[in-house]
Amino acid sequence: MFIILALVFILVPVIEFRILWSLSESIGIIQTLALIVLTGIVGAYLARSQGIKVLNSIKDDLEAGTMPADSILSAALVLIGGILLITPGIMTDAFGFCLLIPPFRSVLALLLKKYIQANFNIVNYGTFSQANTESGTTSSVQEGFVDVNVVDDKTEEKSNN
Repeated sequence: MFIILALVFILVPVIEFRILWSLSESIGIIQTLALIVLTGIVGAYLARSQGIKVLNSIKDDLEAGTMPADSILSAALVLIGGILLITPGIMTDAFGFCLLIPPFRSVLALLLKKYIQANFNIVNYGTFSQANTESGTTSSVQEGFVDVNVVDDKTEEKSNN
């Protein structure tokens, strides 16, 4: 794994530099820099709008009482896409833009889920429950979950002194 990461961190910048060098030779340095700035601005807008949509999806899932696993995976992909768009380069920008396009992100999320299910042991600990804020009641703890009460250790320290 270390070798793969080392190759990525060495090869990607070298490839990006070569692409930018070739691009600046063919269209000019000023146009290449303008392209980098433009992709950063458009990418920031796209990352913001997609991030808000994903956060709303997480909120909707939580309000419905379901675990937002798919929405959280989508949020992680939007975050990675935003980070790639901040990184100067044509190749990273292209992949970053792809992560911000919902159909491409959905396909990649599906592939990631299949990879995770095939290579990791997934344990289901029950279903998610939440408090009803309108009535002020909470639903009962469901199977597989442990109810925990937090004890303040500082009160014991004060009484011992």
